[in-house]
Amino acid sequence: MNSITGDLAVMPVTDVLQWAELCGKTGTLLVVNDNVEKRVHLRRGKVLFVSSSKTGERLGEFLQRSGRVDIERIRAALIEARNMNITFTQRLVGMRYVSPSGLGNAVAENAKEILLDVARWNRGRFEFSEGQLPPDVAEGPVSLDNEPILDAVIIQLTRDRSGSLKRNVAFFVSGSQRP
Repeated sequence: MNSITGDLAVMPVTDVLQWAELCGKTGTLLVVNDNVEKRVHLRRGKVLFVSSSKTGERLGEFLQRSGRVDIERIRAALIEARNMNITFTQRLVGMRYVSPSGLGNAVAENAKEILLDVARWNRGRFEFSEGQLPPDVAEGPVSLDNEPILDAVIIQLTRDRSGSLKRNVAFFVSGSQRP
């Protein structure tokens, strides 16, 4: 398995994502800052799924915070998913706590938050491991539509307009047809 590692102070995560997109890479980008880990799973350079260990960014927490699923149902789905050896997202849909399209929308909104947060990091490290994706990501009931998510991140980064973020915005604009 091939990998590339680096320091976010030298190469921001947006540059890594641009490289992965331009090269059509499949694999997982792990980004670490202090005790927070974020994973961006890519298939042929496109973001497929995003996860985070940061409090409030985990999918169950996001679903509760956004009012989509209450905490008791989230706990039940987590327990049943572990017992059945299936993904949390599969169990949420299977228990009809959320529709497949509703889950897709929630995952996309959560991914925007996670990607925006990690795009703002100017310290930490990253490792991109090329190759097979974890089965729960590759076979899960949700995959992201890259364009609207990255567009939302671009818009917010542009609004931020702080010095270190200007270079991150340039990546997205130069790597696509976006205005």
